[in-house]
Amino acid sequence: MNAMIRRYYLFMLSPTVLALIVVLLAVAAAPDLRLQHVPYAILSLGLIMVPLILIGSYFLLSPVTHHLDGRGNFGQEQRRVRRLPLLSAGWTFILALIWGQPMFYFESVFCDGCGGDSLPVPMLHPLLLNAVYAGYLGAYIYFLINDYTLSLRQELFRQSGIVIEPHGGRLLYKLALAFVATAMIPASLVFLDTFLLGDLRELQGLTTTQALQIDIMGAVVLVGIITVFIVRSLTRPVGNLLTSMQQVHQGNLESKVPVLSDDEIGTLTLRFDEMVEGLKDRNFIRQTFSRFVPESVVDTVLKDRGVVHPQSREATILFTDIAGFSTICEQLQPEQIITMLNEYFTTMAEPIHQYGGVITQFQGDAMLVSFNLPVEDPDHAANAVRAARALQQIDANHRFLSGITLNTRVGISTGHVVGGTVGDADRLGYTVHGDEVNLAARLEQLNKEYGTRVLVAERTVELAGNDFEFRQIGEVTVRGRQTPVTVYELPVESAS
Repeated sequence: MNAMIRRYYLFMLSPTVLALIVVLLAVAAAPDLRLQHVPYAILSLGLIMVPLILIGSYFLLSPVTHHLDGRGNFGQEQRRVRRLPLLSAGWTFILALIWGQPMFYFESVFCDGCGGDSLPVPMLHPLLLNAVYAGYLGAYIYFLINDYTLSLRQELFRQSGIVIEPHGGRLLYKLALAFVATAMIPASLVFLDTFLLGDLRELQGLTTTQALQIDIMGAVVLVGIITVFIVRSLTRPVGNLLTSMQQVHQGNLESKVPVLSDDEIGTLTLRFDEMVEGLKDRNFIRQTFSRFVPESVVDTVLKDRGVVHPQSREATILFTDIAGFSTICEQLQPEQIITMLNEYFTTMAEPIHQYGGVITQFQGDAMLVSFNLPVEDPDHAANAVRAARALQQIDANHRFLSGITLNTRVGISTGHVVGGTVGDADRLGYTVHGDEVNLAARLEQLNKEYGTRVLVAERTVELAGNDFEFRQIGEVTVRGRQTPVTVYELPVESAS
């Protein structure tokens, strides 16, 4: 940051170099120029102007340096950063007037042989000419320091996360000042030399043509420099914003743009950062929400603005439970039970999600899974059977808590089911209802009686196709149903 402070002082001193360049251009363009006071002008630049510029720069930047040293007020620092280009330009304009006006009077107005009290040219003429030159330098400093504040804001943001919010700036004002600096000031200087300053230029030893040549050369130098900084002041904030937009588009929500300007572009940048923070919050809510609610339900909730409409369609329900879970828990500590269940559910959820199932509930050591609701799946019956087969393969090959074998009983049924959110006004949960849910749970329990692991209802077998080998168990009567249900076993593969 000390380098940034030194850079400001160097930028503020640069008008003295430009003034020296203009003097040298004048000498080169006009061999007959009266030169007796040129050394005094150059000497005054070094002995008077440089100290005044440094003193003014110190006071202009002091709120920023005090804050960086821990002695200042952040609000005052923000205001100073916003106003720094205009204040620096104003100070430069005043100093240019202070330095330039005596130069004109000593060198041009009080000429040799004119008499001490005689003014061969109106006093307003050198004042106007000096004001134009001072305006050149003021405009130059404005855009130079405006570019500096872009870097200062970026450095403050990078080091401390400080965001200086826009406050009343307008891009139109910058464009108007750019027009004045690059068009109106050069045109004013040409007009003055062409129509008003002939006598003054003659006293300086210049013809109108030579004066216009000096005007054009000085204008080319200053306008060229000003144009560079005008372009940078517009393209740098926009470029940073576009880069961050591309990163966000690629999924990087950690990308944040420093607010570099005090105009509409700065406001747009600030609103973009707020939007990205909103996206991060939304993404966090989504990730957190999906840990408690199925991902497909989260998608529906976000898409429908929190309203999940009830759905009724034919779906396949898969119900699981762990055989002998109570006996296993008697041998474990409470922390081990929770750890084992988390490992179990995490492992079992993978094939369920792979085949399009939605885990609607965790009930102790059991899971209630739906296929084709809420997400449509034409092959829901076959996918439910595939998921059940994958669960059995995990049981055969996986050891939980690095040694415990678990056996998962599964019941599967297919029929019309209603799905939707239920709960009170403050808390909702997604679930499925219908006879098929009860049937799937009953089939899971019947595994105990038949010594099986996976029992499947007849309708599921009909829809699943010929990719599976089912073994018919027989008809069973389920409470709440008048018609018996034909039940099939899905044979379990042995451990690999």
